[in-house]
Amino acid sequence: AFTPVAAALPVNGLRYKYYEGTFDILPDFATLSPVKTGNSANVDIGTRPEGVNDHFAFTWEGYINMPAAGTYTFETESDDGSKVYLSTPYSVNGSSLVNNDGMHAPLLASGNITVTSAGLYPITITFFENDGGETMKLYWTGPGISRQPIPDASFTANNVYTLTNATVATRQKGNVTIETVPGKTGSSKLYPNPFVESFMIEYYHPGTDNNRVG
Repeated sequence: AFTPVAAALPVNGLRYKYYEGTFDILPDFATLSPVKTGNSANVDIGTRPEGVNDHFAFTWEGYINMPAAGTYTFETESDDGSKVYLSTPYSVNGSSLVNNDGMHAPLLASGNITVTSAGLYPITITFFENDGGETMKLYWTGPGISRQPIPDASFTANNVYTLTNATVATRQKGNVTIETVPGKTGSSKLYPNPFVESFMIEYYHPGTDNNRVG
C-alpha cells in the first residue's frame, strides 16, 4: 500500500553536525550531542561559531557522485584528526577508507576504493581539532580526474534516484520493480542508492495522488 507524504527533493551539499569538547582522538560521535547542525556545500570547518578555534569536532554526511566505474583515491589533509567512510555506515569501530586520526600538524593520509558502476555512494567524513592550528581538506583522484579538492557539485545531502516507468532497479540486495497506474504518467524515486538493508520509494502522479511512499 502507498501512503501520501510530502515531497522529498534533492538537497545539494552535505549534512553537518558540529560538536564541542576536548579530544585527542576522534570520539564516538554516536554518543555525543551536536551543538549545531545544518547543511554546507562541502567539508567546511568555517561553519563553526565565530571565535571558536580549539576543542571542536565535525561530522559531514551525504552522498558523493562517482562519475565512472574505476579506482578512486580519497585523501584528507587535516590538523588534527580525520577519517573518511565511503559506502559503509559510520561507526567508531568500523572500517574507514581514510584514517588520519590523532593529534598532529597538517598531515596527509589516503585510501583507495574501486567501484563497479557510476552513481551516488554514501559518505561520512569526521574531524576533530584539539588546539593550535586547524585545517581540514578533502581531495580525490579517479578515472579522468587529476588530484583536486572534491568539488561542491559532487555532493548531495540526500540521494534520490529517479526511475522511469516500469523500470527494474537492482542494487546491493534484492530487486525493486516500479509499475505505473494504467493510463497515467508519472515518475518514481528510489533512495538511498545503492541501498544495503532498506530503501524508500516515492511515486508521483501529477494531479492525482501526488507523492506516495511504499
